[in-house]
Amino acid sequence: MRQEYLVQGMTCASCARNIEASLRRMPEIESAKVNFVTNRATLIIKEGLGSIEATLIAVRKTAKDIGYEFIEIKSGQSPISAEISDRADPIDLREAYDQSEEDKNLRIRMIVAGNFDHSTFFIGNGFGSFCS
Repeated sequence: MRQEYLVQGMTCASCARNIEASLRRMPEIESAKVNFVTNRATLIIKEGLGSIEATLIAVRKTAKDIGYEFIEIKSGQSPISAEISDRADPIDLREAYDQSEEDKNLRIRMIVAGNFDHSTFFIGNGFGSFCS
C-alpha cells in the first residue's frame, strides 16, 4: 500500500535523510522516500504484517519521536487540503494560509531585491572604473 504524508519541521536535506533512515528501520515499511523540497514523504507499506491503521499510527509516532510532524495525504487530496483537514481550528487554518502566502511574497521580494543589489553593485563599480 502506498501512503503519502506532508512533512512539517524539515529544515534541510539532512532532515529528509534522517526521516528516511528512521522509517526504513520499521519492519512494516517496504520503502520510504522523503523529499525536502516538496515536504512530502512517500511510503510503501508491506501488507499482511498487521493492521494498516496501526502501521499508520506507528509511522506518525516515529516521525514525532524524531521531531517532525506527518500529515496524511489521502489519495487524490492536495497537500494544502491535507494540512487544512488536519487542523481543528479554522483560525489556525487562516493563519497557515496567510503564512504560506507571506512566505511566497517574501521569497519573490528577496529574489527581486537580490537582482537589484547585484545590478547596483556592478553598475556602481563599472562607472567608478570609467570615471577614474
